[in-house]
Amino acid sequence: MKLSVISSAAQIGQDVRIHDFANIYGACAIGSGSVIGAFVEIQPGAVIGKGVKVSSHTFICDGVTIDDEAFIGHGVMFTNDKSPRSVFDDGTPVTAATTKVVPTRVCRRAAIGSGSTILCGITIGVGALVGAGSVVTKDVPPHAVVTGNPARVVNTSSLLETRSAMSMPEGLQQPHNQILFDEYNEYGPVQLGPYSSYTWRHDPRHLLFTLARYKFCAKLLQGCESVLEIGCGDAVGSPILLQTVKRLHGVDLEPAIIADDIRRNEYGDRLSFEAVDLTKASPAGMYDAAVSMDVIEHIPAQEEDTFLHNIVSRLNPHATCIIGTPNVTSQQYASENSRSGHINLKDHNSLSASLQKYFHNVFVFSMNDEVVHTGYNPMAHFLMAVATGKR
Repeated sequence: MKLSVISSAAQIGQDVRIHDFANIYGACAIGSGSVIGAFVEIQPGAVIGKGVKVSSHTFICDGVTIDDEAFIGHGVMFTNDKSPRSVFDDGTPVTAATTKVVPTRVCRRAAIGSGSTILCGITIGVGALVGAGSVVTKDVPPHAVVTGNPARVVNTSSLLETRSAMSMPEGLQQPHNQILFDEYNEYGPVQLGPYSSYTWRHDPRHLLFTLARYKFCAKLLQGCESVLEIGCGDAVGSPILLQTVKRLHGVDLEPAIIADDIRRNEYGDRLSFEAVDLTKASPAGMYDAAVSMDVIEHIPAQEEDTFLHNIVSRLNPHATCIIGTPNVTSQQYASENSRSGHINLKDHNSLSASLQKYFHNVFVFSMNDEVVHTGYNPMAHFLMAVATGKR
């Protein structure tokens, strides 16, 4: 950030990259994971969301709000005054204090091409695309493509408009169904992380097993104020837990996956993330419960006690801890890739013994595919230990 000016009053999130010669003035805000290009100027009062990319030589003034994951090309100029002038009729200088700021909003995942000018008082809709060199003088509909001076709609990918133009069966025209399309057009599709995307493409049935484990945990933890998830990965199970708990803090060893989780977070302050190695340190905060799925089998046996201690030390006295892990008896059926990372497998008895060092009560359930049961332990593919009564 050579020669960049960054105000101490600016609110800058985690993992924001600011390139050389940028000017970040006053009480503006830049969300986590955003990228600010060289020679960009951001004025006090501007608000930039998470995962936004602002290319070089762009000017973003007071009153401009850019929502999450939007793209701003090179040399884009925003405005905030419908009647700009240097002095009033009586010769009195116009100042920031006497200027009426007219707000402008760029919605989530919209993109503005290089060299465009955005007049104030308009909204550029979700997923809209503004062609390079355009002068935008009025609202741009969601998913529309506009270009020119003044910018005009030349195309649209709005699912809502496409659906309205079709002859739909009677059942699909009911208002309750319309809500689904409205929300889809406003927020776009749900984005899976790298692990879950790979699983969906190569072994989608396994994703069902994973989600079933989180459903089991969510049922047991209903009403918890705060829950710690160890080894959250790409947070595919987080929405299930958040259906029954108030706040969830996900931790994982991999900083890159945590950065991606933060970028994709749609739950605000209810869901937070932290990169931490639990064999070396404890996460921040205190919690009413902890959940860890498919983690302990990757922890070297000599580091297991440290790992568990660092979890338990963050739990309140009456907390519940749920640990899920593949059964050692099932490994003859595991894939080669899975077996290579499983260095600390357990059976019913050894899993229970590990947790009894830290809890008075340990209940181990069996799981085959998505079914949780209390059947014959050696035939279980997966074990779920529920521990209570912290020692």
